[in-house]
Amino acid sequence: MWNWLFTSPPSMWIWISIIVSPIALGVALMTLPQMVWGKPHIKVMFESRDSKNGRRGPGRYLECKFFNPPVNNRLLRILGVYHRHIDGLHVSFSIKNTKTNVMIVADVRADIDAEWNIEPRPSVSLPASRIPAMISLVMTRSDSGISTAIDDYDAQNIKLPVGEYCALISIESSEEKTELHKKFFVGTKSEDLCWESM
Repeated sequence: MWNWLFTSPPSMWIWISIIVSPIALGVALMTLPQMVWGKPHIKVMFESRDSKNGRRGPGRYLECKFFNPPVNNRLLRILGVYHRHIDGLHVSFSIKNTKTNVMIVADVRADIDAEWNIEPRPSVSLPASRIPAMISLVMTRSDSGISTAIDDYDAQNIKLPVGEYCALISIESSEEKTELHKKFFVGTKSEDLCWESM
């Protein structure tokens, strides 16, 4: 009954397999570069911005900007490799005083500003683009010089006296988690608010 398994196939099937095998192998190998080099990759920048009409009023804002850059390598682009978009990205941050090591603000879930969303949201999808999404962590009002940590879900913003602080930022998605530490300085006026330069 199973004798046909042990006989040689007809010559037509041998030719079909010779033709189809390299095609199947080529299709399988085309997905390999996407699997290896197509993973999303978060890049982060720290900036300070002066604004006359920011969400919290006029002043200087400390911002963390992040983006998922597109594939730069020309050969990979020719092969059809692209960075996948990141779904369900959310960001939280904590702030501690570097002198006393006291945690001033802990695990604040930040609203994310993205150019492709109408309003800031607690979670966004980050496409492969050089256009960043961002969060604001701290602001110093230009009229009063008072610095506060920005908590989008608490009406009371925590005041930060003059000093050196460390921001602990956690960027999470379904695919990866990135944790960063960055020092910043608070002074007596808005121009003094700045990130530590490297």
